[in-house]
Amino acid sequence: MPGKVRVYTRVEGGISGGALAAAMKRGRSFVTSGPLVLLEIGDYQPGDVVKADSGRKLTAKLRAWGSGATGGRLRRLELIRNGVVVRAWEPPESEGEVHATQDVAEGGTAWYVARCFGPVETEVAITNPIYFEGADYRPPVAAPARVSGTVTDASGRRLDGEMEIIRMDGRKAVRTGEVPLTGGRFEATVPATARLRAAVPGYRSELKSIFMDYPPLLNGMLNMTAEQLSDWETFESIRRALQDVRIDFRLQALGTGGRVRGFDGAGGQVLQDPSFGPVRTGANAGCKRVCEE
Repeated sequence: MPGKVRVYTRVEGGISGGALAAAMKRGRSFVTSGPLVLLEIGDYQPGDVVKADSGRKLTAKLRAWGSGATGGRLRRLELIRNGVVVRAWEPPESEGEVHATQDVAEGGTAWYVARCFGPVETEVAITNPIYFEGADYRPPVAAPARVSGTVTDASGRRLDGEMEIIRMDGRKAVRTGEVPLTGGRFEATVPATARLRAAVPGYRSELKSIFMDYPPLLNGMLNMTAEQLSDWETFESIRRALQDVRIDFRLQALGTGGRVRGFDGAGGQVLQDPSFGPVRTGANAGCKRVCEE
């Protein structure tokens, strides 16, 4: 259901856009489709990095609340270390608020999260991790994506030009490099978060995302279960999938139609498609400004 899964973020001090962004960057969040869950280990919160010390004992404190939409009950509360459940609590059916503790003496590199389940399978909440760095810790290497594909016109003819490597800075597309389109084909090794923009003279450029426009990755994200989210093998499988990404582009020649977006004189939006004509999404008046998608 759209809007069912939400992110909650703990913001210290006054609420503002900047404070919210800073708290999210620090990892002070949990995601949920119903219940609420909080985790502290000692004085540390999700997003914190802790120096591992097996001789120091800390207390993990977990708190969870059931969703009122399904009677406010909780079925299960878990503390998870590196994807493995360390301890689980199954409260009586009458309880909709659960507090639990567990001693932690961590001597190695690890991450801990709290997870809870409502009375139905689709109700899950999970925190961001609290990280412990052991003597063996090494910063992880960002996973690259090896991408290949073709660029053709509407008739299937292969086109030459450039494949631009794009980093999104908010809504701004920043070009960070390019590879040639030769015989309508390209190959590139790029950051997995990059987007690709096919640019051919005389054609509308097209921008695609590695995760959103490659079905194996997109379907994996959309269908990921709560158990898969906390299983490290899930992320290793994503890393493997990134080694052979296939994305194809079919470009429209300039002046041959395609969808056009504009804004009418009253602030409404106009979408122009050659197959259907203009479709207005606001008050209709003469289009004063038009830009091609």
